Amino acid sequence: MRQYALIQSPNPNQLIRAVNKALKEGWECIGGVAIFTTVLGMVDQKVVQVYVQAMTKEEKLVTP
Repeated sequence: MRQYALIQSPNPNQLIRAVNKALKEGWECIGGVAIFTTVLGMVDQKVVQVYVQAMTKEEKLVTP
């Protein structure tokens, strides 16, 4: 069974560390990094860029 995950962070260095960790655990990247801008907060409305990497991993089914 194939699993799918999204790793995201507003900090590119944190994203790199998380993706490198996932790669060591057998995950594979799908495509490149996506970047989107969002507004946080109802009053302050701070604009933040978020970096996202899609990952996939094949998991073997365990049968009794």
